[in-house]
Amino acid sequence: MRLSLEPFSQVLLALERNYLPHQQSIMGENAMKRVLIIAVMLTSMMILHAPVVYAAGGTTYTPSPTHWTRVYLSPAKHSPENYGCDNYAESPGARAIALAAKDYLYARGYVVRVGDGDFQENTSDSNAWSPHVHIPIHSNARTTWDCGGSNPKSGGSWLMWETGSSADQNLSNYILPQLSSASPGTDDRGGTDEALSGKQLHELRATNVPAAYVEAAFHTYGPDE
Repeated sequence: MRLSLEPFSQVLLALERNYLPHQQSIMGENAMKRVLIIAVMLTSMMILHAPVVYAAGGTTYTPSPTHWTRVYLSPAKHSPENYGCDNYAESPGARAIALAAKDYLYARGYVVRVGDGDFQENTSDSNAWSPHVHIPIHSNARTTWDCGGSNPKSGGSWLMWETGSSADQNLSNYILPQLSSASPGTDDRGGTDEALSGKQLHELRATNVPAAYVEAAFHTYGPDE
């Protein structure tokens, strides 16, 4: 993905100051750009050789020192794969986003676990690990593609939460404003899983902690992709 967007640090800063459970903000205002919508890797100066603990279902990255705020990132893993403009594949794109976000969070003292499985496996793995928040990372799609970018309403960022869950909604509401101004698409939305997807999403309803389901951009809209 090639989309320029607001620094992802602003998303994390909003969470850190207003949501995640620790005493003070340790995050700088200026940080890596192009994370939660575009599939990018950090520059070599920002890539960290993190201590890694391998376990079934995911990989945990524990920095030293740490303030022990635990974030579970659950990138999409589809079979069959979902493809978009320019042959963009959702699953490897979502994993690249998750790994880039992990590097940023790790550098600022967060303990991060990145799921390796499908949505059911990651949900079970997350519940066993007991994070503070759970964030599925996906990209969206429409039946009518607009790879040429003729209609900005064909793209945008969506955040979903479980119906009736104020904790999920609060978490989503901290993230969505940071993404809504970043995508060249203008169909930015926040709402319940039932209202936006027509489904009851497993990762929102079966996780034990607040969860925000990120549809970072539309891979069927060229400027988002």
